[in-house]
Amino acid sequence: YNDGRYPLARDLLLGAREIDPRNVDIHMLLALLYMDTGQPELAAASLENVLAIDPSHPDARALYYQLTR
Repeated sequence: YNDGRYPLARDLLLGAREIDPRNVDIHMLLALLYMDTGQPELAAASLENVLAIDPSHPDARALYYQLTR
Protein backbone atom coordinates (compact mmCIF):
# COMPACT_ATOMS: atom_id res chain seq x y z
CA TYR A 1 0.00 0.00 0.00
CA ASN A 2 2.68 2.52 0.99
CA ASP A 3 4.61 1.72 -2.20
CA GLY A 4 1.64 2.72 -4.35
CA ARG A 5 0.95 -0.86 -5.39
CA TYR A 6 -2.76 -0.38 -4.87
CA PRO A 7 -4.09 -3.30 -6.93
CA LEU A 8 -1.88 -5.77 -5.07
CA ALA A 9 -2.70 -4.21 -1.70
CA ARG A 10 -6.42 -4.30 -2.50
CA ASP A 11 -6.28 -7.96 -3.50
CA LEU A 12 -4.36 -8.90 -0.36
CA LEU A 13 -6.71 -6.94 1.88
CA LEU A 14 -9.79 -8.45 0.25
CA GLY A 15 -8.33 -11.90 0.77
CA ALA A 16 -7.59 -11.09 4.41
CA ARG A 17 -11.14 -9.81 4.82
CA GLU A 18 -12.46 -13.16 3.61
CA ILE A 19 -10.43 -14.91 6.30
CA ASP A 20 -11.19 -12.45 9.11
CA PRO A 21 -14.26 -10.35 8.22
CA ARG A 22 -14.48 -8.77 11.69
CA ASN A 23 -10.94 -7.38 11.65
CA VAL A 24 -11.34 -3.62 11.94
CA ASP A 25 -7.79 -2.91 10.75
CA ILE A 26 -8.43 -4.62 7.42
CA HIS A 27 -11.56 -2.55 6.82
CA MET A 28 -9.74 0.65 7.80
CA LEU A 29 -6.88 -0.07 5.41
CA LEU A 30 -9.37 -0.78 2.64
CA ALA A 31 -11.11 2.52 3.37
CA LEU A 32 -7.82 4.41 3.18
CA LEU A 33 -6.85 2.62 -0.02
CA TYR A 34 -10.21 3.46 -1.60
CA MET A 35 -9.88 7.09 -0.51
CA ASP A 36 -6.39 7.29 -2.00
CA THR A 37 -7.60 5.84 -5.29
CA GLY A 38 -10.61 8.13 -5.66
CA GLN A 39 -13.32 5.63 -4.75
CA PRO A 40 -15.27 7.40 -1.99
CA GLU A 41 -18.29 5.11 -2.22
CA LEU A 42 -16.17 2.04 -1.53
CA ALA A 43 -14.31 3.89 1.22
CA ALA A 44 -17.62 4.78 2.88
CA ALA A 45 -18.77 1.16 2.65
CA SER A 46 -15.55 -0.03 4.30
CA LEU A 47 -15.98 2.55 7.05
CA GLU A 48 -19.56 1.39 7.56
CA ASN A 49 -18.15 -2.10 8.08
CA VAL A 50 -15.77 -0.76 10.72
CA LEU A 51 -18.58 1.06 12.49
CA ALA A 52 -20.80 -2.02 12.40
CA ILE A 53 -18.06 -3.89 14.28
CA ASP A 54 -16.93 -1.03 16.52
CA PRO A 55 -19.44 1.86 16.58
CA SER A 56 -17.13 4.03 18.68
CA HIS A 57 -14.03 3.69 16.46
CA PRO A 58 -12.80 7.33 16.42
CA ASP A 59 -10.87 7.27 13.15
CA ALA A 60 -13.67 5.54 11.27
CA ARG A 61 -16.26 7.96 12.65
CA ALA A 62 -14.18 10.98 11.64
CA LEU A 63 -13.42 9.71 8.14
CA TYR A 64 -17.01 8.62 7.56
CA TYR A 65 -18.23 12.06 8.59
CA GLN A 66 -15.80 13.69 6.12
CA LEU A 67 -16.95 11.43 3.29
CA THR A 68 -20.66 11.75 3.88
CA ARG A 69 -21.23 15.35 4.84
